[in-house]
Amino acid sequence: MNGKNDKPKNAEQLEMFPVFDINAIKAGVQSKRRSSSLKNFAQNDTAPEKELESSSFHVNRTYTGLDFAEINIQTHEFENCTFKSCHFIKASLAECVFRDCIFETCESVVPVLEGTQIFGTSFNSCKLMGLNF
Repeated sequence: MNGKNDKPKNAEQLEMFPVFDINAIKAGVQSKRRSSSLKNFAQNDTAPEKELESSSFHVNRTYTGLDFAEINIQTHEFENCTFKSCHFIKASLAECVFRDCIFETCESVVPVLEGTQIFGTSFNSCKLMGLNF
């Protein structure tokens, strides 16, 4: 940053978060107060597969063509997430929470659902077999 009016990458988006002092962020000062909205913004810059491994709370994400039998997502929470053409064949979804999610053309065959909670979630053109709601 050479000039007084230079902004760091994505500064306009950071200004949307009123919890933070944008001038402190520009100066590189780390705040102890964190916003889940900023955390979600940062997660949106990462690949979905990496984000699934590094965090257990997921908001406004889209997952396409993933095989969840190969990814450990036990005790994860998903809010307003979309799953497109994903496979949950024998996947362990134990203790997961799905809030207002959308599943499109997904396959769920005998997944482990112990303690799983599903709220306001829709399944569109999905293959669901062996589920015990």
